[in-house]
Amino acid sequence: MALVAAQRAMHDAGITAHDLSLVICSTSTPTLISPSTACQVLHRLASGIDVPAYDIQAACSGYLYALAQAWDFLQQRPQANVLVLTTELMRGIVDIRDSQTSPIFGDAATATILSCGEHSSRTLATLQRPVLSARGDDGTALRVPLPGSEARVHMDGKRIFGEAIRGMGAMLVRACADAGVKLAEVDLIVPHQANGRIIEAMRTRLKLAQRQVWNEIRHRGNTSSSSIPLALDTVLRQQDGTVRIAICAFGAGFTAGAALLHSTR
Repeated sequence: MALVAAQRAMHDAGITAHDLSLVICSTSTPTLISPSTACQVLHRLASGIDVPAYDIQAACSGYLYALAQAWDFLQQRPQANVLVLTTELMRGIVDIRDSQTSPIFGDAATATILSCGEHSSRTLATLQRPVLSARGDDGTALRVPLPGSEARVHMDGKRIFGEAIRGMGAMLVRACADAGVKLAEVDLIVPHQANGRIIEAMRTRLKLAQRQVWNEIRHRGNTSSSSIPLALDTVLRQQDGTVRIAICAFGAGFTAGAALLHSTR
């Protein structure tokens, strides 16, 4: 899945694998601990490529964590192209008998190309540096097993519900404050697609109109770190005019993050 996503993203960006300067992959479900998923994809993309490639694991907030690392890399190397991957095979770690998890999760992979300037004519949006946070947890509330383990995803739904609402809301407010923007000035918020009740409760807590919060969970399910980029692909390709978008996520760990995007089409 990640390989196909990478190939499509590079085609859309008008670059090849030899134009890449860094590959970061967010995954909670790697097939191997080593080689990393990023290195496996790099190997399949083309031979003779010698660039940094590694995985990160920040659960459902992984896309934002990867974007932050890509953003920092580009500050030092503005001519670079960074490939950010997310790939999640959630069906392999869900207990089909668990009614709190099995109906929720889906499989998906995404690829995002980040660059500064050279390929700006193909840019879908500009990104401000994500804000990130984590609060330590022992896995009692939410945990994902190691690959190949007989264990399955465990989630204390009631506790996660409250933590997710608070975590995503706090990160949104912080990201807006850092950018000098009021939350009410954001045209659209794209949260991690955890479940419909969490999205709606966050919207109500922040006193936002329904049109301001994107919800496509009913079409795709919870695809962990892939959910935000999947939603962004839909949003950015269908929007017209100048739009300010906020993204936010909460995941096991507990991890959280948010960022602002600006799109003009």
